[in-house]
Amino acid sequence: MTNRLKLLRPASFRGIAFDVDSDGKEFGRKIVTHEYPGSDDPFHEDMGMRKQAFTVDAIIGGDDFITRSAALEAAINQAGPGTLVHPIYGEVEVIALTASRRHSYSAVGDVTFSIQFEIYGGPKYPLS
Repeated sequence: MTNRLKLLRPASFRGIAFDVDSDGKEFGRKIVTHEYPGSDDPFHEDMGMRKQAFTVDAIIGGDDFITRSAALEAAINQAGPGTLVHPIYGEVEVIALTASRRHSYSAVGDVTFSIQFEIYGGPKYPLS
């Protein structure tokens, strides 16, 4: 285990453990700006909260990094919501939107994923 891995925080997605180096969160309000002919002043319509999204930089290291990184990739590709155990936000039901994976030649034995999650919002209306 490299010294860098000792400073990371534990997390998991769908039961696949990894360490977190850094993360980010998107939040705010959904605002629609209306502009009218002949008027210099726009009208801002508040449509409620924006979707909450997380970007997590997940690192898998150690002797079994190849097997564990393949398992995380499969978990990300699985359909439907899953549980993200986040070092700050705890257990959160999320959807994995996109992910990228990279290997570092300076940190042999580490694989880093950058994963974008959104808080899961189930169906709001009955399905026919």
